[in-house]
Amino acid sequence: MDIIKILSVGIIASVLAFTVGNLKKEFTAPLALVGGAVILLAAFPGLSRLTESLWDSAEQAGINSSYVGIVFKSAAVTCMTSICAAVCRDMGQGGIAAKLELAGRISIIVTALPAINALLELIGQTVN
Repeated sequence: MDIIKILSVGIIASVLAFTVGNLKKEFTAPLALVGGAVILLAAFPGLSRLTESLWDSAEQAGINSSYVGIVFKSAAVTCMTSICAAVCRDMGQGGIAAKLELAGRISIIVTALPAINALLELIGQTVN
């Protein structure tokens, strides 16, 4: 699905959620969640092509695949955290959204620890 169709789904879902929400508040959240799910599912094929291309480029450049994996995992955590926090904010739960974002940041740092350790080791070898 191309970006125009994806954007159209987003606008239609938003208008429906707003319009129906004025009539029946309890339908606003489910409509918004379904619209968001359709958008994400439509974007996945592009994500697949992107990751495949980046893996190929990293392999051709001779970059250690574990470091590329760290970048992909960190990007995935960032995206998932952002989406989940936005959903919480849409539901009026700003406090939970902030805690999700903090948990996401911690998860990214934990994911990056092998790269951080390798960098510190390299610095230590250079200094000594």
